[in-house]
Amino acid sequence: MRYGRLIAGLTAFAFVVGASLIALEYLVPSPPLRITIATGRKGTTFDYFGEKYRVRFAHAGIELDVRETAGALENLRLLRDSNSNVQAAFLTGGISNSTQAPDLRSMGLIFNVPFWVFYSAGQPLESLTQLKGRRIAVGPEGSGARYVAERVLSRANIDAKTAILLPLAGDSAVEALTKGATDAALLVGGSDAPSVESLLNNPSVRLMNFFICRCLHACFPRSCSARIAERGGAARSLYPPR
Repeated sequence: MRYGRLIAGLTAFAFVVGASLIALEYLVPSPPLRITIATGRKGTTFDYFGEKYRVRFAHAGIELDVRETAGALENLRLLRDSNSNVQAAFLTGGISNSTQAPDLRSMGLIFNVPFWVFYSAGQPLESLTQLKGRRIAVGPEGSGARYVAERVLSRANIDAKTAILLPLAGDSAVEALTKGATDAALLVGGSDAPSVESLLNNPSVRLMNFFICRCLHACFPRSCSARIAERGGAARSLYPPR
């Protein structure tokens, strides 16, 4: 009788364990072994952090496919497209919200994004209004850099009609400014971004010296911040916290 109860107990325990393993296998999805993240053009901050994430994910045994894009606006479009095969992307705070993109979830603030205005040292510039009629690298259509640049320039009444806005960002903007193919480059990114670092250390290039915070605050009351977002989950604002 005692052995019979022991066998019955062991059988019941084995059944519970087996059922639990089956449930975990089929009902609880395993973490993906490969993820695609949308970043930005080569030399931009999004590209820089994408490569950093690739290394971190590799340590966890996950392959991160870093997809080069035009920037934040294209990344937002890819996240909302279920056929894009993009599961995560870097976005610029302020380009969307939970009403416009209810199917996306913000995973948190990654870094604050400085706004840089570089120009050739041979032509002293002290204000945005002096960029009228000049060639300005503002980033390609679909990039967060262009989104920010156009709104900042509009405060000085500068647009595609009063200046030549070039779709250059990252390494291409650095090359154009260095070779004299553009008069100024408006970049959005941290000082450790290859493109920004390159221009900061270039003696033939200057950083415009003027108080731009008021201009940025007028365009983006919630500030310009970079965030990483993913498709799915509870709706949450893509704006950075106050």
